[in-house]
Amino acid sequence: MFHFRIYLLLLALLFGAFRVSAQQSPYRFGLHLTPNFSWVSPETRLLNRGPGGVGFGYGLLVERSIGNGNYFFSTGLSVNQLQYSSSIDSAMYKLPNGTTNFFANPNYEYRVQYFELPLTMKMRTNQMGSVRIYGQFGLATGLAFQAKARVNNTPAVFDAEEFFFVNQVEDYKPTESLRTDDRVNAFRGSILIGAGIEYLLSGDTHLVFGLRLDNPFTDAYRGDKLNGRTSMAGLQVGIIF
Repeated sequence: MFHFRIYLLLLALLFGAFRVSAQQSPYRFGLHLTPNFSWVSPETRLLNRGPGGVGFGYGLLVERSIGNGNYFFSTGLSVNQLQYSSSIDSAMYKLPNGTTNFFANPNYEYRVQYFELPLTMKMRTNQMGSVRIYGQFGLATGLAFQAKARVNNTPAVFDAEEFFFVNQVEDYKPTESLRTDDRVNAFRGSILIGAGIEYLLSGDTHLVFGLRLDNPFTDAYRGDKLNGRTSMAGLQVGIIF
């Protein structure tokens, strides 16, 4: 909740800046829906890549024009859901009775939702009939507010205090030696690259169709024992007023 308030404050400051400079710098608002496909790229031999998954994002677009109207600072606030899976070669778990148990190749499937605040530059061509082509580059920052997991195809419960998952049936927790194997990093940062078209409907109203690729620079997991990053490719459909 604290992280969400920070995002709301940042968005309010952006709106305030747009309002103050509205006469000199026109701005645009819009809505988008972005289905995506995400996957884990392991960066340690302990972690194995699992199948990717289909998720979706939706939210508000805010653009402020710079210069001649073909250049924009683009931001907004979105909810972005990623689904992905990974496994590790083995793990030792502590059971409620104090004993430990060994699991070979435990598999973890994740569904994580983020509040996302992109900070990008958008450049578009002059009007060609009813179409403009655009390119986009910048940062995408996300903070997790909900996470679900399945461990070995069994639903797991979220431990808010420690930010990791516990198998709901066997009620076990990772031992200290591999405690980070199923914990999710609350912050996600990535380089955002996008391209697409704006189709003029009437006046200043445009339909937007575009592709988006996120190249992450933060780990999907907390701690320093496991390393992997969640890449994402999305198809953005939206309308800008």
